[in-house]
Amino acid sequence: MSFNLETLKTETSQLSRAERAILAKHIIETLEHDDEEKTLEELWLQEAKKRYQLYLDGKIQSKSASIVFQEAFASIK
Repeated sequence: MSFNLETLKTETSQLSRAERAILAKHIIETLEHDDEEKTLEELWLQEAKKRYQLYLDGKIQSKSASIVFQEAFASIK
């Protein structure tokens, strides 16, 4: 069975509110299990571990959140 997006929109708009909520939850869950997202999560975890090890080895120092945010906001002005 093949649907285009417009057909799906029309068909799903005829579902009850509860049915649309169930469908939306299902769609979101399928997005959460996307291989690309998993890869990105794994990359961020590797980066966090690397930075933590650098911190433990004394190669980088920590900064307070307030300083990090000040620097971030200053860099986008």
